[in-house]
Amino acid sequence: MNMKTLFALVLLSATSVVFGQTTAVWNPAANSSSTGNFNEAANWTTGTVPDNTIKVVLNVPGAQDCKVTDTQAVYQLVMGDNNVGEILRIQDGGTLTTDNTIWSAIGYNDQAELIVESGGTITFGQHMWVGLIAGGEGTVNITGGTVNVTSMTGLGWDGGVGYVNVKSGNLNCAQFHDTNSIKDGSVMDIEEGTVKITTGLTVDAFTTNYVANGRITAYGGSGTVVVEKIDGDIFVTAIAPTTWNGSWTNGAPSAGVNAIISAAYDGEGFTCNNLSIGVNALVNIASGTLDVQGDVLVEGSLSVASGASLLTYEANSWAGNATIYRDTRYADGKYSFVGSPVQQDAAITGSLLGTSVYSYDETQNYDTDSGLSRWIDAANTELVPGVGYTQAFTQSLSFVGAPNSGSVVVSGLSHTVAAAASTSDRGWNLVSNPYAAAINVETFLADNSTVINNAIYLWDDGGSNAGRRTNSDYITANAIGTVNNGPSGDSFHGYIASGQGFFVQVTSETADASVTFNESQRVSGNNNSFFRKAKASSHLKLALAGEFYNELLIGFRADATTGFDKRYDAVKLKGNDAFSFYSLLNDQRLAIQGLPELTSEELTVALGYELEQAGTYSLSVAEMQGIPAGYDLIIEVAHKSYVLGMGQAVTLELPAGNGQMTAHLRKSGILSAQGSTDVRVFNDGSQLTIAGLETGLQDLHLFDLSGKACFEALAVTPDHLGSWSAMVPLESGKVFILKVVNGRELTSIKFVY
Repeated sequence: MNMKTLFALVLLSATSVVFGQTTAVWNPAANSSSTGNFNEAANWTTGTVPDNTIKVVLNVPGAQDCKVTDTQAVYQLVMGDNNVGEILRIQDGGTLTTDNTIWSAIGYNDQAELIVESGGTITFGQHMWVGLIAGGEGTVNITGGTVNVTSMTGLGWDGGVGYVNVKSGNLNCAQFHDTNSIKDGSVMDIEEGTVKITTGLTVDAFTTNYVANGRITAYGGSGTVVVEKIDGDIFVTAIAPTTWNGSWTNGAPSAGVNAIISAAYDGEGFTCNNLSIGVNALVNIASGTLDVQGDVLVEGSLSVASGASLLTYEANSWAGNATIYRDTRYADGKYSFVGSPVQQDAAITGSLLGTSVYSYDETQNYDTDSGLSRWIDAANTELVPGVGYTQAFTQSLSFVGAPNSGSVVVSGLSHTVAAAASTSDRGWNLVSNPYAAAINVETFLADNSTVINNAIYLWDDGGSNAGRRTNSDYITANAIGTVNNGPSGDSFHGYIASGQGFFVQVTSETADASVTFNESQRVSGNNNSFFRKAKASSHLKLALAGEFYNELLIGFRADATTGFDKRYDAVKLKGNDAFSFYSLLNDQRLAIQGLPELTSEELTVALGYELEQAGTYSLSVAEMQGIPAGYDLIIEVAHKSYVLGMGQAVTLELPAGNGQMTAHLRKSGILSAQGSTDVRVFNDGSQLTIAGLETGLQDLHLFDLSGKACFEALAVTPDHLGSWSAMVPLESGKVFILKVVNGRELTSIKFVY
């Protein structure tokens, strides 16, 4: 049954019943009464106190309030019938009940007001109409009392306007139309009271039909409406707003609380529901995260400092502008990769980023000039959210507009086979974090795993303004961890900062791939720096350094394989033509390599390097974390073996060009030891290596289990790593005893060769 049919039937029923019904009109002035009590007969035109057979009408302009202070019952209540009705007050101890066969109206076709005070109760036996027909304007103010509606509740039906204000107390509605119990222009406002509604609607549907469109509000629209479903009934309550006028009037805001700022605010971010910034209010979020989970209205100004974050959401409205500040790493000619965190606008172009602004076009031929022609001048290009650009000579950037929210899809990404002879030079596309908050790199990679290799590449400029042969290179990060281009500690922290640009590699040949940024990728905080990352729980990081510096990372995960894992293996994107260090999976160069958890007796990983110049280089263990006890790291270079521990380094003379070395993680063959437990024994074919020796001259003696001497070396001097090697032909798989004599100290070790 639609609303018009229902309304027609209701009125037809009412007319047939009310015809000939005795009517009592409230008119105390005509009867010289001054008390205004409902229970005084002299205040009624009938000369008697109405009962449950009498229709009561309040429509005498200027009459004093009608006060109910005891128990009363009437047949029907009609207020504002062809004239303005006086106020009906249900006071402490007063109850008023209408008949269950007929509707009642507050503001039938004129103005009327019902007030239900603390301790008072009114029960409508059937429908309650507030502002019923054209000209009707009804108001119900509940200030601590209780209103019960046994049948349908309607505000503003058939041309009227209705207002219900639940300041405190309770409104209990037995029936509520799915969409039209409150018509457009009519409002139910809640403050400290509670509205209970029996309806089949879900919380989401009720919120959409009544709250989202402003038919139910809180604190005159400045508060937050809370809708819950308990035991099948809808309960509606309100949360009061808090206003900043130099301090918070209702405590600091939190989720669900609307924040109103009417004075200057310069401080830490906060969480709120709706945010309203007044005309004269200057708001600066200097640190932390401003998380607005509802609507935003900026009539004054809102700025977000570099390192601070702003979270807004697609489902909510935004009015006004914000200024998002981002500081890049450099103010000189060194490059940074950046992007816009605000919505696309013709006024937001590359010129705002400073000078030397370029985008990257993967479809251009790489081989003719090592990719230089792929950098396209973007100084006058409209900045597209999610696309990355280079910039230089400007460290402090500002973006003015509405911050990006919702899903941001960057389309038109390519992998062009014809553009490069080497697969390592194909598929590279420059994108950027489009939000005013940091995003989690692992979540971003997981969301786009079918399109791109699961790694990001961040440019860290070591001086490209001085020429191409510099320490500029890419910081590479994925689910395993990160590798850097310098030992200074500048690294990636697992979060891509607001406006940070980075490379991704599209895996398959295409001219129109897409990556998607989602709100779920965003995080609160972690927006201070483009670099730094917490490491994988079990990993090995090696560094090769000379004039330049490179790292590679080997991480161990239970679900990794020895083949190429898109989630864990990151190809090497070479940013420095003069210097490169990587691991090798078949012929593929990797910056990060994921492998299964370390359980075998020995793990061997091929390493490679590419050097423009021959010279002296240092190979060091930059990090060694979570490697099971009993494993040693042995680096094999040019038929020499070096045992390295955390923080240790070995000096190597390496030729120019491409070269290889091997890393072994090998379980120690020691069965038992007496004396120093740092001494370890390794073999590689017929070469015996003893590590962990102390400095100074010492004697080495080898015996088999029968006590027969197999080998000795007297007055040997270990190298700077505490290692000593020699060609010693011993039978593999047999048990031997090594005795190390250092002055008066004796160390004895039993080991399997």
